[in-house]
Amino acid sequence: MRLFTIPVTVWLWLGLIAWTACGGCEDPASPRLRPDAADAGTDSGADIAGDLNNQNINNQQPAEVAVVELPLVGDAAGALAEYSSLAWFGDTLILVPQFPSRLGDALVALEKSRILAYLDGAPAATLTWARVPFDDGGLSRQIPSFEGFEAIGFSGGTVYMTIEAGSTAGTTCTVVKGTVTTDPGLSITLDPQSLREIPQAVQLDNMGHEALLVLEDRVVTLYEANGANVNPSPVVQTFDLQLSPLEAVPMASLEYRLTDVTTVDASGTFWALNYFYPGEADLLDPAPDPLVVQFGEGPTHAASEVVERLVELAFSPSGVTHTGAAPVQLRLMPGEARNWEGLVRLDDRGFLVVTDKFPTTILAFVPFPAR
Repeated sequence: MRLFTIPVTVWLWLGLIAWTACGGCEDPASPRLRPDAADAGTDSGADIAGDLNNQNINNQQPAEVAVVELPLVGDAAGALAEYSSLAWFGDTLILVPQFPSRLGDALVALEKSRILAYLDGAPAATLTWARVPFDDGGLSRQIPSFEGFEAIGFSGGTVYMTIEAGSTAGTTCTVVKGTVTTDPGLSITLDPQSLREIPQAVQLDNMGHEALLVLEDRVVTLYEANGANVNPSPVVQTFDLQLSPLEAVPMASLEYRLTDVTTVDASGTFWALNYFYPGEADLLDPAPDPLVVQFGEGPTHAASEVVERLVELAFSPSGVTHTGAAPVQLRLMPGEARNWEGLVRLDDRGFLVVTDKFPTTILAFVPFPAR
C-alpha cells in the first residue's frame, strides 16, 4: 500500500505546481496579434491585410504590413525616373518624375485595371505603362535653381502641381495649374501665368511643400517638416481653384517627413506618407513621437531608427488634425530605408506607394488595414 500512496502524493504535488504555473498562461479567448506574414512564408495581399490589427491591445507590439512590389520595366523602372508623387486621373495612375525632362518630357501612366489584374494573379507583363506627354511651359528652365516637381492633384480637367527650388537664400516652393487633355491621348500642359509662391512657415534645407489636396473649393499644400522641434506651429497653405491665396490654417504636429497624401474622402479624412531616414536626424531633430507612445512600434521599427508608415489625418476649414487611428507601419527592409515619395488609395484594397530612387525605384501595394 505504501508503494502506491507515495506516487499519488507526488503526482498531486506536481499537478498543483503545474496548475499554479499556468495561472499566468494566456487565455485562448483573449485578444492577440496574428503571426507576421513573413513568419507564415507569404506576402499575399489577403494574408497581409489580416496581419494588421491597427491597434495596440494590452500594450502588445503592433503588427506591421509587408508591401507587395509591382514590377515596372524599362525607363519607368530606372533611377532617372526619381518619382516624387502619385495621383489618380480617373482610373489612370499618374506617376510624377521629379524631372520629367529625363523621361523625354513625360509623366508615366498605369491603368488601374492592369494593377488589379496583377494583384489577382496575372503575370508581370500585365503592368504595361504609357508615357503622358508633359509641357511645363518652360518653368523648369525659367525658375532659378529649379529642383523638380513635388506634388500633383486633379480636379476634372485641371491639374495642380507644386515645384521646389533651392538657392543660398533657402528653399522656395510654388504651385501651378494646367490643363489635361484626353484626345487623341492623355497629355498635360501647365500654365506658367498661374504660378504662385507658397509661403514657407520655416526654412529647412531642401524641405518644401511635397504634398497637396485638391478640394471642391480650394487647393491645400502641406509642408514636409511638421515636427515639434523644427516647426512648433505648423500650418497648411490654402488657395482658391484659380490659385489666389487664402488664409493658412493650423496643421497637427507630425514628426519626421510628410512626403505625399491621398485624396480626401467623403468624411474629410486622408492618409499621409510619413518617413524618416536617420541620416536626417540633425536636420529634423525629432522630438519624442506621440504616435509611438500611443500605439507602439512594430518589430522591425522597434529595432531600427527608420520610420516608414502611413498616418491618417482629417481636413476641415479650421485645419488638419489627427483622426486618432493607429498608423499603418510598413515592415522595414533589412539594412535599407525606402524613401517613399508617392501615395494613393487603391479602391477598398489599400494603397499604392512609390519611392524616388532610394534604394531603387519601387512601386508597391500596401493592403488596407482592417478596422
